[in-house]
Amino acid sequence: MAQAGNHPQAGPDGGLYPAYATEQEVGADTAAGADVAAADAPAAAGGAECCWRTAYMQQVQAYGLMMGALGVAADGTLLAAPESAAGGGSALDDLAFNKKPRPVEFEPYKMCDYEARNYDVKKASGYWQLGRLGPEETEQLQAKRKAKERVRELSSRIKSANAERLAAAPPARAKPKEPSARQRAVEYARSSVPRPELLKQRSGAGARSGSGGRQGSSRSGSEAGSTSGAEEQQEGSQLQQLQQQHELHAQQVEQIRQELEQTLGAAAGQQQG
Repeated sequence: MAQAGNHPQAGPDGGLYPAYATEQEVGADTAAGADVAAADAPAAAGGAECCWRTAYMQQVQAYGLMMGALGVAADGTLLAAPESAAGGGSALDDLAFNKKPRPVEFEPYKMCDYEARNYDVKKASGYWQLGRLGPEETEQLQAKRKAKERVRELSSRIKSANAERLAAAPPARAKPKEPSARQRAVEYARSSVPRPELLKQRSGAGARSGSGGRQGSSRSGSEAGSTSGAEEQQEGSQLQQLQQQHELHAQQVEQIRQELEQTLGAAAGQQQG
């Protein structure tokens, strides 16, 4: 009967794996174990050992099938798997966790390439020209540029046409400025409200009274009483005239105030509208 796990062998990654039996050896061991179990049936220890060996052989067989699917031989070497329909390669090439380096189309630069390009600033004679991406000349970009040019040309034409139209138009007439409410009130006061008269008579009477005071020694008391009564009557008539004139002026001022309120209210309504 073949014994597995007694002599570990090195695998492809450097690890130690137990040597496992082939399917024929596992089958022979299973049959031998069955014969031993039948012969030693009365003994309980022999039956337990047979069950343990059977389970162990099944595990070894499953491990061997798994390693065979991975392309690893019993001695730890890689098996030559048949080429696949996609173009060849082993089973390990299709695994996601394969450590085998994959082929790439890249050639790294070496020190000689660096020295040949003269990238050293201290040794170089000047600046070197790097590569450029080139202009972006796509169809969409060209269409956008053409649209912008058309808009710019149209705006220039409209601007020139407006300038010609303004130059050919007649000059605008100056709109007369409407007088303000204060100006209208001042004009009305100058044209309608009469100016107050000067008190010439009162000034003459005062002069005469002054001269009479200086010549009081030649006048009598009766004459002084008569002159004072006449002056009082004259002053009373002047006060009445002034009172009437004051009332007339008050009426005119009230009329002007009403007109100002009407004009200001109309102007405020026009501004709100």
